[in-house]
This record gives sequence, structure tokens and C-alpha cells, in this order.
Amino acid sequence: QQRMNRGNQVGFIQSVIGGFIGPRFHSPSSEPQNHQWYVILWNYYAAAGSTEQLWKLIHLVFAADAPTFLVFQEAEKALPTAEFEKFERLYMAWMEKKKMEAEERLKKLSSYTPHREILTAGTAPLYWTMLAEVYAHRKDMTMLFETAKNSIFLLYQYESTFLDEHYDFYADAYKKQIMLLLETRENYGYNKAAELAQKLKYIYCTLSNYPQEWQRLIDELRTKYKMLRNFQAAIKSL
Repeated sequence: QQRMNRGNQVGFIQSVIGGFIGPRFHSPSSEPQNHQWYVILWNYYAAAGSTEQLWKLIHLVFAADAPTFLVFQEAEKALPTAEFEKFERLYMAWMEKKKMEAEERLKKLSSYTPHREILTAGTAPLYWTMLAEVYAHRKDMTMLFETAKNSIFLLYQYESTFLDEHYDFYADAYKKQIMLLLETRENYGYNKAAELAQKLKYIYCTLSNYPQEWQRLIDELRTKYKMLRNFQAAIKSL
């Protein structure tokens, strides 16, 4: 019975292989690695050590424009070292291409202004998030910080990792972010701005030992934005 079950499984896998070229698996909106047939095939070929067949699956993912970080992790586990290095070069080249394409699209938008991400909504651009995941996985702190610098979301996400060492950069980024948050004229923005102001107090009074700069900043916030009552209430205790 076990031989029969295995035979049925192999037969099923082989029948799926014959359907690889189906257009639904090449659609940009489809992620092959999320389909059950892909998971079954990947696990089967990984266990069998069939690098050639694993590459067929990998190429399907790239054809669908969907090589997520999970695919990266699975490839690292399943492929021999030399083959994974090839995959990694392909993955990084794909991300660089997508980054350039996305930046070109943004430049065509009349409302686009670089570095105006606001913490009240959204996430970091996908390509920066994926790069950060790779560098965090490699424990490459230098490249992780270089990547995080491109998005306030990533700076905020990796704050516990980098704040003590790069507090000057964080101080500049958080001051700019506070101004953008206050422009929203929304309570959530005010609360987030107050949270960042608290972090700036820690930077200036503890990390950089420059309390005079903190006093100058908090005085400016209280004077310049005195009409924003909810914001003033949020920073009252600072």
C-alpha cells in the first residue's frame, strides 16, 4: 500500500509537471509558490536532491514576477551551495531591476516627492523590504542599515538595531518625519509625532548628551504648532 501511495504521488507530480506551461501560473498576479502543487513538487524534488527540477520551479516563480523572501529561504535550504549562489545573484538582480522600474514610475507622478513617506499609513516599498530581509537574514548589518536608510518604515522597524550607533541619522530622519506627520492634521499623526519627539528626547539627552538641542527642538514644537491642541496635549509631559 505504501508503494501504491508513493506511486500515486509520483504520478500526480508528473501530471502536474505536464501542466507547468499553463498561463495561469505565468500571470503577474499569480504566485506559483502559494499553490499546493508547487509546494508538493518543491518538497519532493528537495528531498530527492533534484537540483534541475528545483530550478524549473524557481524559473516559474521568476516568470510570474513573484520571488518572495520565502522562496529565497527555501532555495537556500534546498540548493547546493554553488547553485544557491547562482540563485542569489539572480534574486538580487531581479530586485535591483524592480527597484529601478518602481523608481521610474514614481518619478512620472507629478505629486511624487522623494523621502515623503509618512508613518501613519502604508509600508516600505516592496523592493527595499525584500532587500532588508535578505541582509537581516545574512546578518549583514552594514548593508541592512544602508537599505533601511531609504525608508522611514524600515528605519522605524530596525530602530532597536541601529539607533544607538546611528543616532545622528535617526535624529535628522525623525525631525523631518515629525513635520510631515503634523501636516496630516490628524490625531494619529499627532500621536505618532509625539512618540518620535519622545525618541528625540532620548537621543539628545542620553545618546548624544546634547540636552540643549532637545530644549531648542521642544520649544520650537510648542511655539510653531501651538494651535494644534491635540498635539500640544500629547507633548505636554516631554
